[in-house]
Amino acid sequence: MDLCRAVFLMEEDASIPVDGKPLMLEAILGRPILERAAKQCMADGVQRFFVVCSPRFEEAVRACFPEDADVTLSEQKSELAAFLDTPDPVLVMTRAALPMAE
Repeated sequence: MDLCRAVFLMEEDASIPVDGKPLMLEAILGRPILERAAKQCMADGVQRFFVVCSPRFEEAVRACFPEDADVTLSEQKSELAAFLDTPDPVLVMTRAALPMAE
């Protein structure tokens, strides 16, 4: 991958049951999908991340990234637009998925 940035879009808060969580936070073999996806993206050279998620999931989302990772969490359209305003290619994941080697 020749990417420097990645965006993960979580489900809208209103669509998630009170006791539920976004699919990207569901575990596969003991680790959340988002953690696995972030790790693969970092291995492929992604340096900056933007996660569109509800504030109620911020702690769980942050736990999916290393402490020193450059991660922005927000629901604000203006912040996402600023993140996407780059000449570099950006990977945008609109649903739960695991990036695989090309």
